[in-house]
Amino acid sequence: MAATIAVAVFLRVAGLGAGLWYDEIMTLVLSVRLPLAQLLTTFPGVNVHPLYSLLAHASIALAGESNWALRLPAAVFGVVSVAAVWSLGRQFLSPAEAWAGAAVLATSYHHIWFSQNARGYTLLGFATLVSTQLLLSALRTGATRPLAAYALVCALGVYTHMTMALVVAGQAAVVGACLLCRLRIAADWPAGRLVAAGAGAALLSAAAYLPFASGVLGALTAQAPHEAARVATAGWALGEAVRSLFEGAGAVATLVGVAGAIVGGWSLMRRRPLETALLAVPALVTLGAMVLLRQPVRPRFFFFMAGAAALCVGRGFGVLGGLARRGPSAEPSARVVVACALCFIAASLPALPRNYRLPKQDFDGAVQFLEAREQQGAQITAAGPACLALERYYARTWRCLEKADEFDSLDPRRSPLVVYTLADYMADPLLAKRIAAECAPIRVFAGTLGGGDLTVCAAGRRP
Repeated sequence: MAATIAVAVFLRVAGLGAGLWYDEIMTLVLSVRLPLAQLLTTFPGVNVHPLYSLLAHASIALAGESNWALRLPAAVFGVVSVAAVWSLGRQFLSPAEAWAGAAVLATSYHHIWFSQNARGYTLLGFATLVSTQLLLSALRTGATRPLAAYALVCALGVYTHMTMALVVAGQAAVVGACLLCRLRIAADWPAGRLVAAGAGAALLSAAAYLPFASGVLGALTAQAPHEAARVATAGWALGEAVRSLFEGAGAVATLVGVAGAIVGGWSLMRRRPLETALLAVPALVTLGAMVLLRQPVRPRFFFFMAGAAALCVGRGFGVLGGLARRGPSAEPSARVVVACALCFIAASLPALPRNYRLPKQDFDGAVQFLEAREQQGAQITAAGPACLALERYYARTWRCLEKADEFDSLDPRRSPLVVYTLADYMADPLLAKRIAAECAPIRVFAGTLGGGDLTVCAAGRRP
């Protein structure tokens, strides 16, 4: 595990200072740069992760503003999540299986990507793993201290992002179902203290959000999330998740990993139903709540399941290790488990260089290119999400196209160029259609973010 942690650190520190993408830029300019008092009382929108912004604010205050300092908290929690997978896995897996899960997570393309993303997703993943382990400890021993720690960890997770409340709701649903059905495993559970822990988590979360309660209510009732939900549907999220898995980890590693997770998950469900339910039900509750509330469904909202998926893969390798000893229920061969994990990691490693070769979004390259063309006399404009990033972070005064009819006002004599990204999220869908039909791409700046390439096109030329 010491060697595995060292590898996890290396893979997350390398390339930590690469160019920022749109959400990171918004985190920086709308939250992290604010004075501390304002940061604790301002809620710019549901896309903000308050606790992460506070940690990044502290990181930048200590080390100065830089891309790596902004991302440092994500990297730290990405590394400690690897240790948390090992610690949780040791509660119901063999040592070799727990290590395999931790090693898979340590070398995962997607976990590395999010560990270098200045957002609170690795913190959410860590909180999910730790809260699950604390809850299991409390259910097993009946002790009060794990429940007090559980309430605090859950509240910190909710303060990172409100979707953590759905994780807690999923855990509560599992415990509540066991108590209501009077299952044998729940006979000695401290029901009163479990309810108190849940109430404590709710009160602490409410207290954390109280300073910007009006902003939270305004963001939750705004129309924008419902409009985004038309694009980010459950079906779209599933397709994006599949595309991202194959693109990030490669076909062989993805297929083997999914197969291992299915086999391991089925085995865990038969052997340790409580642990399996606590790992899986929060994802079902999250999906159901987002669909019912007409909120956008994005794959990253389920990143907290990365640790659970890694544990299932580790158990899947254990099933193979048991077969090597003539029976899936036999004690797994540690050598087989380790060999399976190393082969899986070797199959997924070829995909990693892409994470370091390309930024998440190449705003830096696009800005340099556009500045050179502007000096040659070109008229530079922006459209969609690119506008805010260029104005607030790069301090460029280039005109922003917001409506389709503004496209007609571009002066063809000035060789107008339009830069855009994330076209599906343009406020005016007609503008996106006009650009696609009447603006020929002349340069595309690729990135690792799905659909996040920055495109520069020449207005008035048909593709």
